[in-house]
Amino acid sequence: MTFYETIRIHSGDFDNIDSDEDGFDIIFTVNTIYFWRDPERTISKIFALLKPGGKLLIGLHEKSEMENMPLDRDVFKYYAIQDLKALLCMQGPFDDMDIISRNGKERTCYCVVGTKSGQNIAR
Repeated sequence: MTFYETIRIHSGDFDNIDSDEDGFDIIFTVNTIYFWRDPERTISKIFALLKPGGKLLIGLHEKSEMENMPLDRDVFKYYAIQDLKALLCMQGPFDDMDIISRNGKERTCYCVVGTKSGQNIAR
């Protein structure tokens, strides 16, 4: 079995996902955190879904850049990177927390990466 044969892609609402706890090696989400109704609850749910040693990757744009975009503030919740990092730390113990940034044409893209406490996943 190759690595690609083990990939499962899920689409839907984290809060209502029907899956076993400790069932995912990696959970990756891009530009969705702005829409989470209850971010603390959602992050707790994601944390429970991760296997020990699993990784959570959240891709987003920084609050200071989003405030200058023509977005509906009733729909989008903006996050400063350090505030998101603190929120993740409050919802579950992460052994590691990294912030990766890349400059795009118009703005910087960020990815916050957290590793759930526990055994590292062997690959």
